[in-house]
Amino acid sequence: MALKHLVRSNDLGVRVTLVIFGLATLPGAALGHGAEPRLTSIVFPAPLGGTPLLISDTQGVFGYFGAEPRWLCDDAVAPNATIVGMVATATPGTWLVASTLGVFRSTDDACTFTRSPGLPADVAATVVSAHPSRPDELVLLTSSSEAGGRYGLYRTLDGGRTFLGPELVVDTPWRTLLRDPNAPERLYLSGNSGTYRSDDAGESWSEITVSPGDARVPPAAVEFLAVRPRVDEVWAVVQRVPESEFVRSSDHGATWTSVTTVPDLVDRLVFDSTGERALVSTLFGYVASSDAPFAAWSLSQAPAPGFACLTRGPMPADDTLYACANPFLTAPWTLARSDDFGRTWRSELTALTSVTARWACGADSAAAAACAGLCPGLPPGATCGETPEADAAAPGLGGDVRDAQPSEPSDGPLQADLLARDAASGAEGRSSGGDCRATPGTAAGWSALWTLLSVGLFARGRARRCRAPQGR
Repeated sequence: MALKHLVRSNDLGVRVTLVIFGLATLPGAALGHGAEPRLTSIVFPAPLGGTPLLISDTQGVFGYFGAEPRWLCDDAVAPNATIVGMVATATPGTWLVASTLGVFRSTDDACTFTRSPGLPADVAATVVSAHPSRPDELVLLTSSSEAGGRYGLYRTLDGGRTFLGPELVVDTPWRTLLRDPNAPERLYLSGNSGTYRSDDAGESWSEITVSPGDARVPPAAVEFLAVRPRVDEVWAVVQRVPESEFVRSSDHGATWTSVTTVPDLVDRLVFDSTGERALVSTLFGYVASSDAPFAAWSLSQAPAPGFACLTRGPMPADDTLYACANPFLTAPWTLARSDDFGRTWRSELTALTSVTARWACGADSAAAAACAGLCPGLPPGATCGETPEADAAAPGLGGDVRDAQPSEPSDGPLQADLLARDAASGAEGRSSGGDCRATPGTAAGWSALWTLLSVGLFARGRARRCRAPQGR
């Protein structure tokens, strides 16, 4: 059953381009360190008991510990690194961070990082997936500069001290890695070189063929999306223009059935805890929903511009949804939650620039030195003081009564298990002081001009997209 078209595919690029010029003059945060930061994923490390980490594209990580989010700048890991994943291992205070410059490890609650010794220096991570009940056991999709660019898979069983691999080494990127929450030993992998399944947590892999009906699908178009709760059923999408196709398999990928199509490129799919409701987000601003995942689907506009990173709460019976949006595209929030499975959304964080608390590290730590003088949205060396005039001039980019308020400053070092303890107890977070609100300007609008122009041309002229691999 195909969803009703709210937009014709041939008009998609035109419509995106038409809104560019209005956005170009909108007020926004001035370009600087991290330019226009936006969230790329919301993750829930198992040892933290449901506390979310917010990973951004250019600003590093924002962690909800206690009463407020804390900011860890990307330069604290490595200069100019882009963080793609962050995992709390089974050892209190020990973290593993996957980045475009390599995989790094911290044993002092992310205050100091060293490169993981078990990986070659030229290996960078694109996706990291942790076993939910064995946090020291991780699978990484990686890239390296070897032979002009190689892509492989590594595993660690000891939280990043040592690694096994590389395995499945190919010369084209891997695309998605999905871990089955019903059976965490089972993994699904897709990429230009093929689609695979592992039944032993990544130790061995068998190739599978995604072929709804009699039609064989090019592996490069396949993305594994989700496993339906309470049902041994994996869902994937075949990304196409003008219509992407949802497919499902009830025998671990041996055979596939077509479900529906959507007139857009798909970003995320989530099910509720019963597996009876489904919600889909797309790349160009729509959501598809169903109260019966095999039949009655509806399509509507997304609740905010730049709607992305749709994620269900970490507990098996938790139907709370989280999503991010882009304030630089006039979204009223950066992070929001829904308690009615996507029907309504409530702001949890208006903008990353409203985060005032820093990762609580000692003054002599690497993180404190790397992040000194930096604030989300401000250029290097800018004064991180309160700017009430900026809040008045740019409503929605400053603080909000619904956002957590900073506590008293503290520069003391973290204890090894402080973050996990704060997360479990809900104790008030510690701040290293300073207000990181941005100065208003039009630079963000002009950046949006070029970004959306590229999107518009892409939507009209390409048959499919190429984006960074995704972990599910």
